Amino acid sequence: MTRSESVPDDAADSRDDELVGRAFGKYTLARVIGRGGMGVVYEALHTAIGKRVAIKLITAELARNKDAVRRFQREAQAASAVESAHIVDIFDAGMNDEGIPYLVMELLRGEDLGHRIKRLGRLELDEALHVTVQILRGHARAHAAGIVHRDLKPDNVFLVDRDDDSGFVKILDFGISKVARSGDVPVQTLTKQGTVLGTPFYMSPEQAQGLPDTDGRADLWSAGAILYECLTGRAPHTGASYEQVIVNICTKDAADVRAHNPGVPEPMAKAISKALAREREDRFA
Repeated sequence: MTRSESVPDDAADSRDDELVGRAFGKYTLARVIGRGGMGVVYEALHTAIGKRVAIKLITAELARNKDAVRRFQREAQAASAVESAHIVDIFDAGMNDEGIPYLVMELLRGEDLGHRIKRLGRLELDEALHVTVQILRGHARAHAAGIVHRDLKPDNVFLVDRDDDSGFVKILDFGISKVARSGDVPVQTLTKQGTVLGTPFYMSPEQAQGLPDTDGRADLWSAGAILYECLTGRAPHTGASYEQVIVNICTKDAADVRAHNPGVPEPMAKAISKALAREREDRFA
């Protein structure tokens, strides 16, 4: 998994690098390959069989936060509950001797969609649709398993470089997912009513308002926002601040995608508009 998110300060970087080369159970940490708000991702080697994997460690500070640990554990539970080639595989989870939670995941080679859009400016229509179809396939399986992702964004869409496809989608980071239903298991969520979690540019209006009944249509809104950005190089809603983005999402319709890319066919523009409808009932089911 070779992506990076927000980069911590130099002191945190140094602490992360100090773990490189250390044994971690049956794994040896080889190098840092990603950093984010929740923790650090390392490439690691299974010493018994020589398999390379990715190990995600929560930060020592967050390991003392019960809500953060529950969110970290939710990532493993939610991703493992979905059987889809487009959801990142998690092989193991637990805590090390110091009580720090970890996840063992498949090692991905490629780049996340956010980096690809920044590198290219925008994607060609065929590639954008190829990516979006795979995102929808993965979420069809997730929703069937009762999992609502709630943080779908380009940085959480990893494009794997495979022999037969340089843009094979793997969906990452189910840390703020919501279990809508799971057999006889009651509804579970890591958020309290009225709490807003997620990335604002890709957050549906109902999620932005902190409504407690957020369902799979929120992920479909996010998928529409991602397709919009793939085709234009910009999110459908912008603003000078976090709050302004939220207000715009809740009160304004996104500009027609053709205003920023006239080459988008009309049927596709209408489909994107429907996906981004502010009222859930007006979107795709």
